[in-house]
Amino acid sequence: MLTLFTVPRSFTGKYQQVQLNALKSWQLLHPRIQIILFGDEPGTKRIAKDYHVDYIGTVAKTEFGAPLLHDIFNTARKFARYQTLMYTNSDMIYLADLITSLKLISLPQYLLIGRRYNLDIEKKSVFNKSWKAKLLERFQTESQLYKYGALDYFIFPKTVDFRMLPFAVGRTAWDNWMVYKARALDIPVIDASKTITAIHQNHESDHAHGNAAVRFKQERDRNWKLVGDRRKFFNTRDADYILTDTGLQNQSISPKRIIRAIEKFPVLNKQFGFIVEPIVLIVRGIRFFRDKLRARS
Repeated sequence: MLTLFTVPRSFTGKYQQVQLNALKSWQLLHPRIQIILFGDEPGTKRIAKDYHVDYIGTVAKTEFGAPLLHDIFNTARKFARYQTLMYTNSDMIYLADLITSLKLISLPQYLLIGRRYNLDIEKKSVFNKSWKAKLLERFQTESQLYKYGALDYFIFPKTVDFRMLPFAVGRTAWDNWMVYKARALDIPVIDASKTITAIHQNHESDHAHGNAAVRFKQERDRNWKLVGDRRKFFNTRDADYILTDTGLQNQSISPKRIIRAIEKFPVLNKQFGFIVEPIVLIVRGIRFFRDKLRARS
């Protein structure tokens, strides 16, 4: 059915229970779920053994130790037992509607993405018969839909090769590049925000200090350099389709979407991009002065 892979943080301290909550929710999605934990962070191998999931500890890294995504994606495709793959961040909880959503898609190639919902989760979730009902009750009243550009999961057929670049995990930019790359390869992008309940467990963020902060910035800047043109920062608004309970729907046409398509045209159509570049400059100028006026009012 589905091969799900992730690169967890250390299974110690504040992240341990958050990641265990996520892992348990994945195992309940479907009887045929293959889970692969990548990396050699403390506790990962032990957790993989305790929870009977696959473990691949050896991955390519930056000189500072951050795992590299091109190696992770290539290795996941190599060891996947199922024809559908899913990369997810390690703090995400998913429900059965993820599987239901996948059954609505019949395209031979696609990239499925979606926005997440932020929610405060008890430190240790009890996955008994009533856990889904309790979680959904809180989800309906307390969750917050997060921004368009923060992408936490990517679902695609095993046959799709995104020709991943050596992005460092957890250093921004690569997730938005993924959407651009799919569009550039003419792979349909689907926004499943309406059908997949993707719950991000709120937790304290790490703030690097000293040498760690310097290394983080260098890896982040390298990710940005790999992306190159800022117009390659795509998000759910750049999807070709919206997934609903009845199947795929085309994105609705609106002035904002038309303007966004004009701005993105040059990076998707390099041979003819020069045709719309003057229009892009005009649009940017109008937006600049509009924002200035709004700031003054």
